[in-house]
Amino acid sequence: MCLADQNVLLSNALLESGFKDVAIEKMNVTFTFDSPEEYTRFHQAIAAPVHAMLANEAQERKEEIWKAVTETVSKYADNTGSVKLDNEVICISGTK
Repeated sequence: MCLADQNVLLSNALLESGFKDVAIEKMNVTFTFDSPEEYTRFHQAIAAPVHAMLANEAQERKEEIWKAVTETVSKYADNTGSVKLDNEVICISGTK
């Protein structure tokens, strides 16, 4: 399924739910973190699905996994140590 199809599905879902004036807009967002460690701390704080996946892991294994996340994201750090990651988001709105 291509993104255009997904946009139609999103729009139709809102229209079928009684929304009008449905609009979809794609935006680019850059997330900036002072360091790879800050990136990991941020995701540890907000990533409920990751916590659910790790729920049955021993604490030592969880620490290994988060360390691997930090090491992996460090590849994206610039010469100051900061990490900037570009993302595309889809914003959808409507009125009821």
